[in-house]
Amino acid sequence: MHLLTSLSLLLLGASQASSRVVRYDWNITTLNTTIFDGVRGALGYGINNEPCDQHPIEVTFGDEVEVHVTNQLTEQTCIHWHGLRQFGTQEMDGVSGITQCQIQPNVTAIYRFKPDKCGTFWFHGHEEVQYAYGLRGPLIVHCPADQKQSWEKDVYKEYTVLLADWYHDLPVGAPIWDTVLINNVGRYNCTVAEAAGLECGPGRPLPRFQFVPGKKYLLRLINTSAMAAFKVSIDGHTFQVVASDADYLKPSTLVNSVTINVAQRYDILVQAKSSPSQGQGQISQKKTALGSYWLRVNSLFGLPWTARPADQVPDGFNP
Repeated sequence: MHLLTSLSLLLLGASQASSRVVRYDWNITTLNTTIFDGVRGALGYGINNEPCDQHPIEVTFGDEVEVHVTNQLTEQTCIHWHGLRQFGTQEMDGVSGITQCQIQPNVTAIYRFKPDKCGTFWFHGHEEVQYAYGLRGPLIVHCPADQKQSWEKDVYKEYTVLLADWYHDLPVGAPIWDTVLINNVGRYNCTVAEAAGLECGPGRPLPRFQFVPGKKYLLRLINTSAMAAFKVSIDGHTFQVVASDADYLKPSTLVNSVTINVAQRYDILVQAKSSPSQGQGQISQKKTALGSYWLRVNSLFGLPWTARPADQVPDGFNP
């Protein structure tokens, strides 16, 4: 097993209770793939011409979700709501060719369902390879105030953290990803990309999560990868796992990291520290009242994680 690290900077620094129908209007579109890691690759999909994380579904338990999905692609599509059991609405599950016919180009489908419990879920395309190339995002169901867990009263703020592998082209042979994305942002070596004939630019700034020292935060980790598992940690911090795949757990003992496989979700509770100690990833050279820490996402590759051995990764492999 080998580890490669993708970094995101972590800076120190209500839903309505009544039942309602929450409507979303989505156009499924292609994207310029440089928006993900700076490299113009073969395929990229999004919602309303933007990365899917910019169009989260966020409701309160008891709400009914209604999503109008218009296919503006030149190929068919459909959307699956991962982790929801669809009691009484099996036809809304979004599995193409099984629970529904595919959504053809220039056709709108309407999904309507009620989540069966609170928690962290996600949605993704369920046609061909669309979800591996960006058609994936968060679906969060908050509990009403009278159903919250005892530890939730201490949560100052929460963040959703989407983890994903990213591919510049359709893999040949045993697949391996090119980049790891955190909330749809990654990095790649432009020298390697340009040598391979790929357009490459600097990409977008890495995600930043603002923390206030001493406050507790809920991070909703979602592995939306096609095949990559990750080891997740925060420099200088320990945390508790409080939910797994939308099932609440007795808060764990304090741990340094968690391993999250494809499609899994972990909710973790972390208390922000005041300032980083030397060597823990502080990146600013200026003295400041705020400290900074790295949120580290280490991709796991080589046997047994991938069919391709660790010594056979392509040039530029840089999650």
